[in-house]
Amino acid sequence: MKGELAMFEGENESKGYPIKTVVVLVQENRSFDHMLGWMKLLNPHIDGVTGHESVPLNTSDPNSARIKFGDGSVYVDPDPGHSIQDIYEQIFGEPWSQESAQKKQPPKMQGFAQNANRIKSGMDEAVMNGFKPELLPVYKELVSQFAVCDRWFASIPASTQPNRQYIHSATSHGLTSNDSKKLKAGMPQKTIFDSLHEAGHSFGIYYQLPPATLYYRNLRKLKYIPKFHQFDITFKRHCKEGKLPNYVVIEQRYLDLKLLPGNDDHPSHDVSIGQKFVKEVYEALRSSPQWNEMLFIITYDEHGGFFDHVPTPVEGVPSPDDINGPAPYNFKFDRLGVRVPTIFISPWIQPGTGNNISYVEMGNAVIHAPKGPQPTSQFEHSSIPATVKKIFNLKDFLTKRDAWAGTFEVVLNRTTPRTDCPVTMPEPVRLRDFEAREHKKLSDFQGEMVQLAACLKGDHKKDTYPNKLVEEMNVAHAADYCNEAFKLFLQECEKARLDGVDEDTVIDIGSNEEQGIPSKEKDEKSLVHKVFGEQWNQESAQKKKAPTMQGFAQNANRLQSGMEDAVMNGFKPDRAPVYKELVTQFAVCDRWFASVPASTQPNRLYVHSATSHGLTSNDTGKLIAGLPQKTIFESLDEAGLSFGIYFQYPPATLFYSNLRKLKYVPHFHQFDLEFKKHCKEGKLPNYVVIEQRYFDLLAVPGNDDHPSHDVSVGQKFIKEVYEALRSSPQWNEMLFIITYDEHGGFYDHVPTPVEGVPSPDGIVGPEPYSFGFDRLGVRGVVSRKTPRTDCPETLPEPVKLRATSALEEKQLSDFQAELVQMAACLKGDHKKDTYPYALVENMTVKEAAEYVQEAWEIFLHECDEARKRGADESTIIDVGSSKNTRRSLKSKFLSCLACNN
Repeated sequence: MKGELAMFEGENESKGYPIKTVVVLVQENRSFDHMLGWMKLLNPHIDGVTGHESVPLNTSDPNSARIKFGDGSVYVDPDPGHSIQDIYEQIFGEPWSQESAQKKQPPKMQGFAQNANRIKSGMDEAVMNGFKPELLPVYKELVSQFAVCDRWFASIPASTQPNRQYIHSATSHGLTSNDSKKLKAGMPQKTIFDSLHEAGHSFGIYYQLPPATLYYRNLRKLKYIPKFHQFDITFKRHCKEGKLPNYVVIEQRYLDLKLLPGNDDHPSHDVSIGQKFVKEVYEALRSSPQWNEMLFIITYDEHGGFFDHVPTPVEGVPSPDDINGPAPYNFKFDRLGVRVPTIFISPWIQPGTGNNISYVEMGNAVIHAPKGPQPTSQFEHSSIPATVKKIFNLKDFLTKRDAWAGTFEVVLNRTTPRTDCPVTMPEPVRLRDFEAREHKKLSDFQGEMVQLAACLKGDHKKDTYPNKLVEEMNVAHAADYCNEAFKLFLQECEKARLDGVDEDTVIDIGSNEEQGIPSKEKDEKSLVHKVFGEQWNQESAQKKKAPTMQGFAQNANRLQSGMEDAVMNGFKPDRAPVYKELVTQFAVCDRWFASVPASTQPNRLYVHSATSHGLTSNDTGKLIAGLPQKTIFESLDEAGLSFGIYFQYPPATLFYSNLRKLKYVPHFHQFDLEFKKHCKEGKLPNYVVIEQRYFDLLAVPGNDDHPSHDVSVGQKFIKEVYEALRSSPQWNEMLFIITYDEHGGFYDHVPTPVEGVPSPDGIVGPEPYSFGFDRLGVRGVVSRKTPRTDCPETLPEPVKLRATSALEEKQLSDFQAELVQMAACLKGDHKKDTYPYALVENMTVKEAAEYVQEAWEIFLHECDEARKRGADESTIIDVGSSKNTRRSLKSKFLSCLACNN
């Protein structure tokens, strides 16, 4: 804010504020009661703990033993649960399930011990203890000297990154977990950094390892790179010289090293190191000539699984942008997370006295709940951008959430700045009696930091990314890797600037080792190259261009030298004899296009739901969780019509989460056992979906026409299906459609439609492409059959085109791996440590076929058990992790598929 200082007294409505610099420090994973609950002993106005708080070990047992909250915290290891499902159990006292989520129940905050023990026996002791004030001497002094907020909640009941997103953008853009893929691509939403920059205000990010704020894609723009400063080199100097910007973000050390221990307070790091870090920051700020125009905020991203007694708000919380989280939780962002510690520090804060400010209840420098701007408003992370907007008179809110959140400028309750603020803080006492375990394996969050660093370095395009990269990496290696990555990123930024690159360009270091074949990873960037004849980039995407269809060979050669020969050739009619006969006898459509210019799964989703729900690539996380949109199957069911899915491997249609409902499971039929029988008996339903074999085995080769499978096997499959349909008594009431999901990277000369195409649902695809679903993909293949009396009863016999046998010991393609990962969800293995990537890493096609068949049988068995238990037919079946083993189905499965029934 660049105006005059404003004096605050009572209910002063002035729009001027005495603050020109706002400093934000967000620590990791601790609840209010865990860190500050016992500060109530020092100040009874704090809504802390009394020693009488307790929770049951088993919430469903009225006679369960109860665990009292104590003051025994010193060093916490391991890390308690803080995923969205863990937090649900902690708040509501029962494990998350779809049935439970439908209930409207109060947040009793009684599930902490039960959840902790579910994760690890005895962990209840860690989550049901807090720190004595003397063990946190810096916070003890700050709480006494300034103001503490005892009604500040995490923005959502979820883990680290979703909550960190809210701090600077008031939304997580649909994120409910630490989703590596989304976070590494960069989150697309507008941030408070953008708003400040637009208004002519400054900001700076002081980091100690590659900054986690680079998860915001916009902060990777060339113009913002100079805003990043190395904490150890620059922060104290900027403080001393009075050069701090208007908005200061301080990032901590997330990696725990012997020479430089982690200072972020994340378990299992020593909180005394965090206390020392806060002391260092405070003393540098206090000594700055800017101190008298400063507000310093300390908070925590989320509660980390530790107990807190204050019920989290579950009503009247607005979704920031009406984006729902992914299945199975489908979180609506309409309730907050658990309470976290928050301290306000400024010479404009009067300690130890109440005041009559109407917006907050305040006494002895304790801020309770806000009194606006709306009746249900609360203090949460979005309060930071909301307050920054007020202080600096910014034009717009970022989302509906910061427009709703309580603002805390009223804590600045003096008419003049204090002169008695302590110059130094107490010296913390070390709590951990051993050195940092720098050879320890990485935590999930540390692994994500390394993966972010890989994106900055360009390693995200290598085969080792994302999981193999971090699998065997220890903390020391990770620190070296991250530092090297950020150094390379800065060098690339400098090179781009010298080359005259536009300042709004997002810097993305490419890899010179890209390899592939047309059947792999045909993302939108590659498709744009083929359709428009130039490689995708943000500048190119802004142009309005005609689809010249001239980029196929160039794109193929860029992926792999000589690949243009594969994409620029087609089949002679004699080599696809079944299609030759069908085209002659029936009708072919030569203007049928893929629904989106993208890869397999987004296009397959359109086939039965007319949308991919924002999907533009084979996004494992979304696909495995299940896509939530309504399908044609449900519309048929609602209208009293029938459908059936005839599969040869666990059906890919189960990527739709709704098809996992108990009531729909009987609609799945094994193709080799039931399809011909149903045809013969006239029992085919109104809508029939036939799924193929996606795995290429010696006994039963892949028949899906996917490269590198033999197209002649696909021809044989079409012949088999057609002849069974033709012989059915239902033939004269039948329409059979054959099409392909997408073009697979192969040449087509007909320009793809790029104008007048409506988005199905207004959802925009993820960054960097931000695809509006307003143009189609490349032309595919369609044949249509209508009733006649002279239709051929048989089709020609295809001739084998591949000279070799199926390569069943081959490693999996991306799509095959996704099918295995989906099977893991059906089986319950998605809750094991090997999921998702270690599970498929060294799996062969043959092993995959056996695995998915076993998974399907386990899923069916669980469905049968659920039905016996009287489960509601609308229940989506989710098999929990189990140690039960089942016999191999290899021989049974292979003999069934190879039969000629």
